[in-house]
Amino acid sequence: MWESVIGHAAVKEALRERLRAHRLPHALLLCGVRGIGKSRLAHVLARTLLCEKQGDVPCGTCASCRAVEAGTHPDFLCLEPTSKGKGSAMIRMEEMHGLLTALSRKPILSKQFVAVIDDAERMNETAANRLLKTLEEPQGRVTFILITESRTSLLPTIVSRMMPV
Repeated sequence: MWESVIGHAAVKEALRERLRAHRLPHALLLCGVRGIGKSRLAHVLARTLLCEKQGDVPCGTCASCRAVEAGTHPDFLCLEPTSKGKGSAMIRMEEMHGLLTALSRKPILSKQFVAVIDDAERMNETAANRLLKTLEEPQGRVTFILITESRTSLLPTIVSRMMPV
């Protein structure tokens, strides 16, 4: 629930107001230092967007809310950096392709998809360019939430297509 996000009262209220007015953009960029609650905020927002009640607060009882809470919601997709071998953790093209392929289908449990990309600054160049193409021409109902410590570490063209939070 929104109360689980400590602080950020103005941000939470602005997001809830956009939800009430049905004016939330298709792509949000959550920026800030590690540990301030960006991931928790993204999950609460995702839960709200996927809730069957379609309000500004998740009901917590519908099948969709319960599935998000259990980590089993088929329309809530998360992508984060992974390591291969001795290489540093990053988001690679194969992983981005898998996410975007899943988003090209119809939602299963909700009316839309929510895709959270954590540590978005760790996308390799190919993955970032593939995401950019999707942000420019979104298909279907999907809300992207990118989480980063620094928006300057992302491609400026990606940042320009997102609402910074």
